[in-house]
Amino acid sequence: MKKVTAIAFIFVLLFTVSFSGCAPKCEHEWLDATCIAPKTCSLCEKTEGDALGHDWQEATCTSVKTCNRCAETEGELAPHDMSAANYQSPSVCTVCGHTEGEKLSPFYADKNVSLISAEMGKEYNYKTGGNTNGSKNTVGKLWWEDHEVFASKEGYAEKDGYEWHTVTVKIRFNDDNAQTYGFVIAPAIDNYYSGDTSGLSDDTPETFTVNYNGVDHECIMKAPNGTLSAWKNGSCTYTGSYAWQVPVGFDGIVIFFIHSEYSGEDIFEMKNVPAIFFKF
Repeated sequence: MKKVTAIAFIFVLLFTVSFSGCAPKCEHEWLDATCIAPKTCSLCEKTEGDALGHDWQEATCTSVKTCNRCAETEGELAPHDMSAANYQSPSVCTVCGHTEGEKLSPFYADKNVSLISAEMGKEYNYKTGGNTNGSKNTVGKLWWEDHEVFASKEGYAEKDGYEWHTVTVKIRFNDDNAQTYGFVIAPAIDNYYSGDTSGLSDDTPETFTVNYNGVDHECIMKAPNGTLSAWKNGSCTYTGSYAWQVPVGFDGIVIFFIHSEYSGEDIFEMKNVPAIFFKF
């Protein structure tokens, strides 16, 4: 009887051991790795590999440092990335468009000058001096014709982002002083914004620079070599044709005519100088 009991005990022990060794294997259901956790089995929590780590998008003035993957945030907003102010715009943030301050003040803003937006065909009075006697004043009738704006045509080369302007000025003299002493035309060109002046004495193209929307642009001016008509019925007419190439939309060309006695002078430091200014 004792022998049977011992055998039964051994059978139970072996059965128990065999049963424990045959536990089922986990069929993993993997969850993808995240920024802070590696690939993980949702059943048994076994892991493989490493956490991905955050994929940071750097902070801007509108958003703090943010993970592109999990949207976790860190730190504070960045300061604005402000551009320099220019004649067309105040200081502007290149990221969000926030503005600060004012536009740069144009050269002509504080000058005691009346700028005219020329009307084609309208007559304006131009006072100047005589040719043989500069103190003898004469008044001519000045008007503009044929203002055109175009990208290119024969004789005017195209340049990306630029436009040509052409316009003709005429000045008719017929008073007694003009007939007796002649007359002198004294034109000049200027930049409304920066005040870079250049005399116009011949038709040789010259280059000049304008700052438009904060960027310097090299431009071309073809100054006129004016012509005079013959005197007829007590009248003589001067004709000059202007052409300039500037960035598209630039509105800062000033063409003005001063009294011949003040030619070459800094007329902006003087008062009551006879002159007429046109802005294109």
